[in-house]
Amino acid sequence: MARFIGRQRELDELNDTALLGGAKLIVIKGRRRVGKSTLAKEFARKQTTLKSFYFTGIPPTAQNSAQAERDNFAHQLEHNFNLPKIKTDNWDDLLWHLGDRVRHGHCLVILDEINWIAKSEHAFTQKLWRLWETQLSQLENFILILSGSLAGWIENKFARDTGYLGRISWNMTLEEMPLPDALRFFGKQRARISIYEQLKILLITGGIPRYLEEIQPKLSAEDNIRRLCFHPAGLLFNEYDQLLNDLFQRNNAIYRTIVESVADKPITLEELHKKIGRKKSGVISDYVRDLTACGFLSIHNTWNIKSGKPSNRYKIRLSDNYLRFYIKAIQPAISRILSSSNQLPGNYYSLLGLQFENLILKNKPLVYQALRIPVDEIIAEGPYYQNQTAKHPGCQFDYLVQTKYCYYVVEIKFTRGEIHKSVLTEVATKINALSTPRNMSIRPCLIHVNGVAESVVQADYFDRIVDFTEVLQNMANS
Repeated sequence: MARFIGRQRELDELNDTALLGGAKLIVIKGRRRVGKSTLAKEFARKQTTLKSFYFTGIPPTAQNSAQAERDNFAHQLEHNFNLPKIKTDNWDDLLWHLGDRVRHGHCLVILDEINWIAKSEHAFTQKLWRLWETQLSQLENFILILSGSLAGWIENKFARDTGYLGRISWNMTLEEMPLPDALRFFGKQRARISIYEQLKILLITGGIPRYLEEIQPKLSAEDNIRRLCFHPAGLLFNEYDQLLNDLFQRNNAIYRTIVESVADKPITLEELHKKIGRKKSGVISDYVRDLTACGFLSIHNTWNIKSGKPSNRYKIRLSDNYLRFYIKAIQPAISRILSSSNQLPGNYYSLLGLQFENLILKNKPLVYQALRIPVDEIIAEGPYYQNQTAKHPGCQFDYLVQTKYCYYVVEIKFTRGEIHKSVLTEVATKINALSTPRNMSIRPCLIHVNGVAESVVQADYFDRIVDFTEVLQNMANS
């Protein structure tokens, strides 16, 4: 059995829910490959007083009809409960079989990829609700876990549905693994592999456990990346199509278009409409929300820099490191890769610089600790965009943290070598453009990975200069 890594906070949350007694309905949703099934199974394994039963849906395709989904569920019923062949004409009978077999309680049922199961029958969620209301909710020591990757759909069909309101004991969105846990996938070899080497891989995989499982620590970062991304049989060479096809099926073309339109830089919704050649409408906004719920995009609202109050202005960012690397590095090289050439692209290192910013933004607690920012004093934080007006020029910051007493302007750099003095002018120009109250201090900070030139240190411009590899190394040694 594969070693289970991390997720202690999530396991504690599920365990706390299990201790409540009675019947509990739990939802676990999140990006595909993020480890929902693994977490649910590990939680079930630790519930030694409950008998566990696992069910999963199959991806809906032209070949996999609604009948195929029912057949699949019936086969799992037969296997889980040692039943003779079951009729699969309708979901009412199948769910009745499930309810009958767990009628004594003291068990845990996982319905994995619930979005695939439920989409085979338009009334499935209502039928499952009826089973919950009439039978399952009355059981003693019973847990039903609904897990799925189409997070927005799950929210609409379960968390926000009138029938399910007040029924869900714990509604969890599983995020990427934080860096401290992701680094553990390098195993025993980790101690002799530089943090820089490890980071190069994580900048492509992000904190996605399924991708991290493919790391071979005895290979260099570049060899791992060639094997995973630039080989026709590599997991990450083939992942993009499968990921979007499985989630969005017939609508995957428009979702691809949106994802690929924001791969270069964050853009506004209006800019997105222009880029994809679509008139402004709520439809594209809905697609963006779907991609955000699935963990692929993030919405960064700006705020009033003087009051700290949120603004309606926002930009859409491709926050999934794998998707961005695929679009910018793997997709343009498909023909070359298929002809058995697995060379790294010429823009490899410049792409890693773009990826580093995403990784930092997904590990903000490490940033607060490294920059000694008091969390309880934070008013607003995030990438910051100031529009150009008649009074001041436009500018944008990798990361800005507004506290009660000052602004932390954070420049994020991932470079192959030392950062040189030009960074001083670059950051100073942006800060001079920022319109802030006179009574508030501005503290420039620099986060980097491969050192800074002595001239940068001697300039004494930055209040904090943080080598992120040292942050991670100290964390590993503690």
